[in-house]
Amino acid sequence: MSASLTPAPFNFGNVTRGTTPTNAFHIFILTNTGNVPLTGITSPTISLNPTDFGVPTGFAGLLTTCGTGNPFVFLRVTTLAPGASCTIFAQFHPPTGDTIGLKSGTLQITDLAGTQTSALTGTAQ
Repeated sequence: MSASLTPAPFNFGNVTRGTTPTNAFHIFILTNTGNVPLTGITSPTISLNPTDFGVPTGFAGLLTTCGTGNPFVFLRVTTLAPGASCTIFAQFHPPTGDTIGLKSGTLQITDLAGTQTSALTGTAQ
């Protein structure tokens, strides 16, 4: 079993603190790069600086189809056939009280092939 998460890394660019402009969102792709089904896909998380970066829930979370986090069962993917992919919707949303400057985070998703990660960066303004 093998899998990849792309893009890795990803820079969201400049985002004004307390706002969520369109450049503050991005879709990541988890792909089964092996030749057997990829199983045990969990919901994606932010393992570093979750106050600056996030995987939205609710309506915005509908674009995340990897794992069990999507509120619509028919959009949830916990197994991928060889060559198949699912999506993760992530965002950079530095809070109003955050310090100005470069922020970094880590998007991760776990499956039976291991944990795939993407290093995230963005500049809070």
